[in-house]
Amino acid sequence: MVLGKLPFARKVTLIVTVMIALSGVSITGVAAYQFRRELYAQEYSAAFTVYMAAANYLTAHNKTHRGTYQKKSLDFVFRKKFLQLEGEQGERITHRPSNLAVYDGRGILAYEYADSSEYTAPRYIPRGDLPVRYREQYDGASKSIHVAGLVSPDGDVPGFVFITFASDIQAKIATLFLNTFLVMAVVILIAVGLSSWMTSHALAPVQSLIQAAKRVRRGDMDQHVIIAGEDEIGLLAQTFNEMVGSLGRRIALMHRMQEWTMELSRIFDIRNLYNSFMEMCLALSPAEAFRLYVFNDKAERMELVVSHDTREDPTAGPDALIERACRDGRTRFLDKDGNDLPHAESTVELAIPLIASNKPVGAMWIGRPRAEGHYEDETVTILQTMAQHAAAAIENVKLYSELSEKERYEREMALARQIQAGMLPVSVPEIAGFEIQGLCRPAFEVGGDYFDYVAAGDGRWKGVPAAMIVSIVRTLIHTCVQFETSIPKVLRWVNRNLTPDLSSDMFVTLSVAALTPGQPSLHFLRAGHEPALVVRKATGRMERVAPSGTAMGLLEMNAFDRLLSEDHLDLQSGDVLLLYTDGVTEAMRDGDQEFGVDRLEQAFARCAGHSATDTVNDILAAVDRFTQGAAQHDDITLVAIRKT
Repeated sequence: MVLGKLPFARKVTLIVTVMIALSGVSITGVAAYQFRRELYAQEYSAAFTVYMAAANYLTAHNKTHRGTYQKKSLDFVFRKKFLQLEGEQGERITHRPSNLAVYDGRGILAYEYADSSEYTAPRYIPRGDLPVRYREQYDGASKSIHVAGLVSPDGDVPGFVFITFASDIQAKIATLFLNTFLVMAVVILIAVGLSSWMTSHALAPVQSLIQAAKRVRRGDMDQHVIIAGEDEIGLLAQTFNEMVGSLGRRIALMHRMQEWTMELSRIFDIRNLYNSFMEMCLALSPAEAFRLYVFNDKAERMELVVSHDTREDPTAGPDALIERACRDGRTRFLDKDGNDLPHAESTVELAIPLIASNKPVGAMWIGRPRAEGHYEDETVTILQTMAQHAAAAIENVKLYSELSEKERYEREMALARQIQAGMLPVSVPEIAGFEIQGLCRPAFEVGGDYFDYVAAGDGRWKGVPAAMIVSIVRTLIHTCVQFETSIPKVLRWVNRNLTPDLSSDMFVTLSVAALTPGQPSLHFLRAGHEPALVVRKATGRMERVAPSGTAMGLLEMNAFDRLLSEDHLDLQSGDVLLLYTDGVTEAMRDGDQEFGVDRLEQAFARCAGHSATDTVNDILAAVDRFTQGAAQHDDITLVAIRKT
């Protein structure tokens, strides 16, 4: 073929010339078409202007002459006076129609004007051919624009007007296309000359590469080609230089591998370890993207911990490839078309599992190289070796972190238990006429329940947050009772001081029993807490005590004050009042079955006549028998008050 014999520079010039010519023709055609549309728009706009002027004048004329059209007067206006304008240079610009005909509402010719005797308007036009609105049309055969419309658009004067204008738009369009294509031809000639010069200049480095390659073939390895730019030719020169010096770089890389392995073993901060490992892998491989995943033991899934991505679409993830690598316990390879490869040859993307002690620690994904090509087998082998060292290092750092965290957590929990235990009563108060016993068993290291003689409360959260709220409530109560003896006022004061500090999803329930030494009656209030239970010794009858009241921090303060009420109870000798939290009734065993209020009342009824201590212990034993060793999910608090 003739093209095969042409020098490469000539081929490039020929291709550029063809592309410029095609682009020029396309652009010229589009531009000429757009100009043609604009010319038509200008012609139609001028025609519409003349139509409106004629219609306005005809309307005024008709009204002036009592519904008739005076031909002589109109002919004089349309021939001599109609739309005469003065241009910027003083020239006269006239816009007069070639032909104009007016028809009355029935379609009968009422007036006719023509600038020559060759045109005669029809005497009558059928109603179906009469215009109902303005319309326009270009007639190429006669080189004219025809417009038609109502004499009076508002219908004030009935009738229709038809106007014809001579137009030289076709000649203008022909001139436009000729000028445009002449300009395009000149531009193409200039572009061909420039492309020929630029091609010769741009391909000069290729000749340098050819000569350097010939010297390398003769055994002269001391070659270095100057990189003239960052385009494909520059990349070719860079690849040549890298090929010549690859042996020295590989030896240096092996030394760096040894240094990196030692560096990984000295890092004990997990984030620093992840970042250092990523930097090492990116230094080893010219990848445009890298991701490191580590297995989260608690969540039981892989999590992305560090990444680097320079791709145009960084959202395209390697999840499927990572999953296969972890499942198979070996490196997975992909070729440039995204197909699986059994070995590293021709691979452009790979996922390497991180395995320590025969279990997956994580995985790393190496994206496609930044330059065209694939990863060399030696690079893949080094990355696999690095993955083994990283897996061991990550496992060691995680074990170190877990031990440190466990020790810190145990110290904090021990301190929290000590603080919370200090908030509970140290001894049972001796109140004449009453025997009292209380118990609090947290579900976690620290709990959300609390009781104080005589007050039983429940924070609606668990663990450390609940313990913090309990501590605040206890402090507020102890502060208020120093200057206030009315229990309702105490609770209202506590609520007003507690509510502003609670978040919208937190609240506290509370029950209060106020005893008077030597008196058989007591006062009972509850702020959204479970009802109290009373069992009568004489009759064995069970009673629920549930005065109104809402939880602290749940409603607006005035609503809390309004809903809070107080009950007075008369206890006879042997009667027992029981306060409890929902950790008792909501205690569960396998199968999601709760202990419930009914079982609590049955267990409490069997305690009729028992001491306060035996009552608390018997109810707790009944709960433990029901749960059958199931984990406790909520704090359990019981307070029994027995009238002696």
